[in-house]
Amino acid sequence: MDAVTGSGRSAAVQEAIERLLVEADVAYRILRHDPVRTAEDAAAARGLPLSHGVKTLVLRVDDGFLLLALPADLSLSSRALRRGL
Repeated sequence: MDAVTGSGRSAAVQEAIERLLVEADVAYRILRHDPVRTAEDAAAARGLPLSHGVKTLVLRVDDGFLLLALPADLSLSSRALRRGL
């Protein structure tokens, strides 16, 4: 179990996101904080605006998974996403 993320699976997701960011040459920094339930809570813990964070979603698609990283101040319509897939 990972002390920061709460599970080994979460740590694997974080590593995958970091790898994608590095491969795409995207500048980023990681700010660690206690576990929170919402993007709003995470922004408050970081002391930064919600728009400065990223929320990640892992969705089951057909027989695989889709990893999404969205600006934390945006929301995703699962209905619109299903129509687009």
